[in-house]
Amino acid sequence: MYSHQALLVGINHYRNVDPLKGCLNDVALMEEVLAKHEDSRLNFQCDVMISEEGKDTITIGSLHERLEMLLDSKETKVALFYFSGHGSEATQFRKGCLVTQDGNKYHPGLQLEDLIDMANVSPIPEVVIMLDCCFSGNAGNASNTIHPSVQLREGVSIMTASQYNEAAKEGFFDGKTVGKFTSIIYKALKGEAADVTGTITIADLYDCADKLLSVEGKDQRPIFKAYVQKLTEIRRCKPKVDLDILAQLPSARFFVRSDYQKPLSPAYEPSEEPRDPEKEAIFKDLQLMARQGLVRPVGAEHMYYAAIHSKACELTPYGQFIWQKALTGFDNH
Repeated sequence: MYSHQALLVGINHYRNVDPLKGCLNDVALMEEVLAKHEDSRLNFQCDVMISEEGKDTITIGSLHERLEMLLDSKETKVALFYFSGHGSEATQFRKGCLVTQDGNKYHPGLQLEDLIDMANVSPIPEVVIMLDCCFSGNAGNASNTIHPSVQLREGVSIMTASQYNEAAKEGFFDGKTVGKFTSIIYKALKGEAADVTGTITIADLYDCADKLLSVEGKDQRPIFKAYVQKLTEIRRCKPKVDLDILAQLPSARFFVRSDYQKPLSPAYEPSEEPRDPEKEAIFKDLQLMARQGLVRPVGAEHMYYAAIHSKACELTPYGQFIWQKALTGFDNH
């Protein structure tokens, strides 16, 4: 059995509200990037629920049942629930819901409070909830004074496409109608949100979504809420610096201490004579790590001038973090 399980839900067809166009496309995008890591190794085992025209294939009951199946496994290490469809706004009389095909004015669908309650009592250590629907912030925004969100237990994280009082918009991606939020998450999972080791966490996804949605305007902003000791890894992509190079960070080749300033000289720069192939190879790796924000020159504006003028280079705070990770190795990749 997979240790990572996902339930991906997309609803275009509704009985009592206007249909949507992009939700099935959203699910297809998410399944593509969640089922496998970039190197084709298996990642999440994806259970897909999509609507059909003229049929109530996703009802309140069926969605609740599939969620129970997802969240009631003692063998699963990480469970991910993704929903794309209509969301209902919380009012004085009704709580926010994920609208199902059989939903109506008085009982729109699965209540967001119920969803959070299910995640909180799940035996699965890490539960990730991602919602691309209007008013989805009701699931994670304590500023909703009508129905304040419940507290999260340790290991649960939520990311939503919009605030509790905002719509979640559709747009176009690769010639198809999709949710704007989902298209950003898709590109982020394809590698845009990966750190230098190739790891993508839920926080990386939020950072990417927050930046890109803020560029498009202030009418849709995502929410991220979590109670975790560690950030859940969602996908792995190709490292921006080869892991074999990163593994050597805490060594005499690079930095014997995390606060070490490595002396440089003109011998490190290939344009200078006499040539020193060994130092040139080291400098090439240092420059690569500098471009990724791991290394910076000391007493010079650029790495080139640090070498030419016999200055030094050092690890940035981010580089020191990766240096510490290198001590324990990158075996999980």
